[in-house]
Amino acid sequence: MTPEDIVSRFGGASPTLNLYPIENRMSDGARSLLASDLVSRYPGMSGPGYLYGDPSGVGELYEECARVAREYFQVDHALVHFLSGLHAMQSMISTLSLPGERIVSLGPDAGGHYATEQICRDFGHDVGTLPFDTVDLRLDMDRLAEQHRTSPSRFYYLDLSTALRVPDMARMREAVGDDALICFDASHVLGLLPVIYDLPDFWRHISLCTASTHKTLPGPQKAVMLTSDDRVAGRMAEHLKFRVSSAHSNSVGALAVTLGELMDSRKAYARSVIANARKLAELLSERGQRVLGEHFGFTETHQVWVLPPRNTSDAVAWGARLQQCGIRAAVVHLPGQGTSGLRLGTQELTRMGMDLDAMGEVVDLICRALEGGHPETLAKEVAELTARYPTVRTTFA
Repeated sequence: MTPEDIVSRFGGASPTLNLYPIENRMSDGARSLLASDLVSRYPGMSGPGYLYGDPSGVGELYEECARVAREYFQVDHALVHFLSGLHAMQSMISTLSLPGERIVSLGPDAGGHYATEQICRDFGHDVGTLPFDTVDLRLDMDRLAEQHRTSPSRFYYLDLSTALRVPDMARMREAVGDDALICFDASHVLGLLPVIYDLPDFWRHISLCTASTHKTLPGPQKAVMLTSDDRVAGRMAEHLKFRVSSAHSNSVGALAVTLGELMDSRKAYARSVIANARKLAELLSERGQRVLGEHFGFTETHQVWVLPPRNTSDAVAWGARLQQCGIRAAVVHLPGQGTSGLRLGTQELTRMGMDLDAMGEVVDLICRALEGGHPETLAKEVAELTARYPTVRTTFA
């Protein structure tokens, strides 16, 4: 492709219905920062015998982004320099872990991130797994307390990736004691934190939170670290220059804009995302889809899990029908099910202004696609639906 072909094909938004739980859409204001002169600039740095001048004051942008992040999440410390969730994960592990120690995290079969175990082993660590209840689809805190009594660890890493439910962090702290590190990866639920937890209480029970900023939070593809533990914050800040060379100032600016735009509506936005997810799940179930989690209201997050029909031998091919119809969706291994299925998310639909009534239209398109509807016809209907929601919302009731 020529440069012109690339711009023509990828320079605008495509008319697709986005149910990926790992994507969202930024505002025009936030996106404008990505293409600004900031893309070429570093903040100022100085120390004994060196000075990197910053006459344009880029460093002030980093300070403002950190300030607005602290306000948004009611936390004492925010580092906004990390490029992705994996970058933040590796920076956290390499800074806070002890040589060769055991790090206990969620296994992939329990919804943990696929890369955690390998990253820990690459750093020379032993790996343990957090106990998971495959019926209630959440951490088993009673088993965790017993596990900690018989085989205590200093470092616990809760890497929520495929998650319908959120863990009780007060119970987890009680289970592992006051001296253990509890690091929480909130990449999937960062935009929901203001409502799924009482934040001042949440920060009392965890040591550190890392998170990518482009899933339920509709920011740029980068990551943050948040903590109210002064000791942990000091350790991370001390090692920051060894973990990050360029923090991509344009993305820092886009994140600051995103947080500022949503500040006053952050709780209403989060509630709407979760309400839309529950409605989506309920309606899919009513249409005969095998939706998990009915006994606890289907979901506590933005995610909805759908198993393929029992007579389906290829879950990927079944889920790929959505893609053929212009519906973006993911097929992944679903915790505790022994098979793959759809992992859907409502964060971008909500961000574009879709409400509970719109979930009915979305479900109709999904079901017709999964049941073998004509792809071209459905893709046209998808484009017509998305055309009614052309811009993102920054205020929510």
